[in-house]
Amino acid sequence: MSKPYYLQLKEVIQEKIEDGTYSPGKELPSERQIAEHYGVHPHTTRAALKLLEKDGLLQLVPRRGAFVNLRRSEEDNTELGFTLPGGKKGRRKRIVVQIRQAGPYYAKIFQVHPEEELYYVKRVVKEKKPLYMEELFVLKKNVPDFPELHPDIFSLSDILAQKNVPITRTSQLLKICDASKEVRKKLKLPEGSVVLHLERTDYDREGPVAFTKYYLRSEDLAVEVKFKKTPIDE
Repeated sequence: MSKPYYLQLKEVIQEKIEDGTYSPGKELPSERQIAEHYGVHPHTTRAALKLLEKDGLLQLVPRRGAFVNLRRSEEDNTELGFTLPGGKKGRRKRIVVQIRQAGPYYAKIFQVHPEEELYYVKRVVKEKKPLYMEELFVLKKNVPDFPELHPDIFSLSDILAQKNVPITRTSQLLKICDASKEVRKKLKLPEGSVVLHLERTDYDREGPVAFTKYYLRSEDLAVEVKFKKTPIDE
């Protein structure tokens, strides 16, 4: 007895993922395109893709499509420190991704020359209303194809792990500050508002690899803090 079509299609797509035809981070053809190519119903394609997502090979993004998952870091990626809301329910709206020089301020943070190139990402995370604005800086030399790895879909830690730059530690600083005109506009806050300002620096074994600034609405936001006990050798 032959296998159902959706299982046969799953195996075909899985083989293309494993042989590199569909590389990590790559967007697959649409469900309709796959269905037309293999002569099956779109429902068959959807069933096959959902199984591949269940197996951890794909990430299905509503209104975007199917993406091959990135390689997971072998490091312990448990999020410690401040954990922001929004997660899977929050909707990330990418505003801009561009290349810029570090300049004196970020050169000091990354311990590089001011001429070093960084990727700069600015976005707002929303649910029913804006939750926070995020500004991310990543060393370009570590992830030359950063935009092609869909930073609006995949986590920073997974993108860096894909490039063999695993995050080994993180430092964070939280303070309260006046909201700038730009932050008020993005978060739809009135003049005179204050926000929680969180700065996060991620390191690999050689030094800083990413720096993130978050501006969070303070009036109705809870920030979770997680700690991990480190064994002490006797």
